[in-house]
Amino acid sequence: MPRPFPRLASLSSLLVALASALAAGCGSSSSGPTATVTMAVILDRTSQSGGLIAIPEVVQLAIDDMNAGIKRAGGFKGLGFDHSDGDSSGSGSATISGQLATMLVQEGAKLVITDNSNNTVSVMRDDYDDDTTNDLNAPILCVLCGSSVINNPTATNADPITQEALRNGKGWNFRVIQDSKYFAPVAVARALAMAGGTGDGNHDGLVKGSLYGSNEPQGLAAVGGFAAALAAAVPTASIEKILHDPGADPNGTLWATDSGRLTDNRNETANVVDGLPDFIYESSLPGTAIAFTKAYVQGNYSIPLLHGAPFGNETATLTLGDLANGQEGVGFATYYPGPSADFFVSRYTGHFGKAPEAHERDGATTYDAINLAALAVIMASKDLDDPSMVTGAQIRDALWKLNDPNGEEILAGPDGIAKAIPLIKAGTPINYNGISGPVDWDPSAFVLGAMAHWKITNDHFVDQELYDCTKGAPCTQYVAPPTY
Repeated sequence: MPRPFPRLASLSSLLVALASALAAGCGSSSSGPTATVTMAVILDRTSQSGGLIAIPEVVQLAIDDMNAGIKRAGGFKGLGFDHSDGDSSGSGSATISGQLATMLVQEGAKLVITDNSNNTVSVMRDDYDDDTTNDLNAPILCVLCGSSVINNPTATNADPITQEALRNGKGWNFRVIQDSKYFAPVAVARALAMAGGTGDGNHDGLVKGSLYGSNEPQGLAAVGGFAAALAAAVPTASIEKILHDPGADPNGTLWATDSGRLTDNRNETANVVDGLPDFIYESSLPGTAIAFTKAYVQGNYSIPLLHGAPFGNETATLTLGDLANGQEGVGFATYYPGPSADFFVSRYTGHFGKAPEAHERDGATTYDAINLAALAVIMASKDLDDPSMVTGAQIRDALWKLNDPNGEEILAGPDGIAKAIPLIKAGTPINYNGISGPVDWDPSAFVLGAMAHWKITNDHFVDQELYDCTKGAPCTQYVAPPTY
């Protein structure tokens, strides 16, 4: 039977929840771990704008598996793992995520796991603002932040604190999902194919793309990346960009209004009348992407619509029902084919009764983040008598040592942890190869993985092509998607 979701915490109820969890021992017993390390997990769990479905339970599966791996290895200094939870609630301003991170770390969490780009930036800001009382001094592992500006040492922002956070100068933030910029060339090629191959689907002599995104790091990066790739592919293309408030009411009238703006003959970016668009590309936060799609489909618009990464999750099919069928997009692959993926598919299917299929939301990067965090804690506490005394800085430094190309391969799951512990004790290098990819950080803590072009058929995401991006651009298409 699936385990119940772990205790949730909003900002107002967090202290009570943490006190209760700590008093209860959070799953420990007298014969269990004596040195517990807690991971703070801040996810959108409850909002109507696209709360995560499987990931909160994947968090618990991963924590259980890390503890099982330690047990299989015969223990490690009494170490065990637990998690304290915060509900980011999909806030458009995202400030609650930063507040939750500070509170959870002050309550004892040694590291922070975050979800989307918007919420992650809020957490990153804690270490760069003028208030030293909210500093985390703890690693951040972001599992769904695909924005190209996060961890970009040359990122610019009108707000100096946000700019410093984006540049990640203190090295606290680690990405566990690849930059969405790799999607752009594939997305453009798909959009042109949907519009007759040449891109001039309405045969008016002009290739025009209307691009729509949420006005936050993910949406800005996706729209900007698509625009650049379209300009490179079709230099004469007309490009319209329309952005919306990421905190807009999913049940409001904005989406019907914007459907009309996107499909008329006026280019709001160039402020000219230049013709009807040949295709529309949207990349918004999940709830707003779903709200827009519902209005677009119900409005019976015929211009081809292509989705970016955030739409590719089970929330879309559950919310839209039959309206989702026929939608297609380009985004993160559900997993990177290989032994770790084989394990995850089996573990996920055994727990949920079905295989993972949502390309951003079924938890591959979340499981990887917890696996990496566990390995880093073990490595950082190798010479400590009490692993629970490990510091955030020690964990941060250890995270860089988990992907030695000459190291012993460590796969995802309890067997991987059990294999890693004696190697770490002996000082032998290790190389983690995860579910979402090899998770090899470059100097800016970026990773590479895989992407997919999918369509929704009979209420399910169905891969049309998979692309290996682990060697960088251009991503290489597989002959056919793997089947499990």
